[in-house]
Amino acid sequence: MPALAFAAVGGLGDQAVQLDNARYGLYLHELGHVIGLAHEQSRADRDSVLNVNLENVPEFIWDSYRKWDQAEINTYDTPYDLQSVMQYGPMAFALDANKPAITVRDPALQHVLTEVNSKDISFWDARAINQHYECASAVILMSGALFGRKTEIVQTTSSTCCVFAPRAVTTALIRRSLERVETPTLPQLIAWTGRWMANVMQIQFG
Repeated sequence: MPALAFAAVGGLGDQAVQLDNARYGLYLHELGHVIGLAHEQSRADRDSVLNVNLENVPEFIWDSYRKWDQAEINTYDTPYDLQSVMQYGPMAFALDANKPAITVRDPALQHVLTEVNSKDISFWDARAINQHYECASAVILMSGALFGRKTEIVQTTSSTCCVFAPRAVTTALIRRSLERVETPTLPQLIAWTGRWMANVMQIQFG
């Protein structure tokens, strides 16, 4: 039985989140919606990175693939992020199981686009969340080639930041102590360095 999950995109106050038999990547995806994150493939610049085949997607789900105007989504100056937990995988809702609904324009990066169930919060997800909610943020230095861009980011001097992350069968908003983060050249995965500090909010499923 496929996992079913649904959440509205922020702005509603309290809301019920449908999770059913979802895996933790999908938990994070839906909780991302709860705190206001839109789908990555809804970004106005998505066509520069992705090809979307709507003919291979049921019409009732087209809204999840709709591009929003640039004024509708604040990207906080982040590059398009194939590793975002808000980015659908290649086979998301595909009518034909032998044809992807989403492909990457650069074939060398196609394997970076994975299904949501297998994902975690990406660096750029966490950065946007921290900026939007003005979380106590860490000194984060990022260096390396990311989609051909040399990137260095310096935030504030506090020692903690807050992000959504999975923990056993719960998802918690946690604090991490962060050090220097080196990003390898894609298509390798970006990894956080740091250690768990303490839960400040916990949501129990089941």
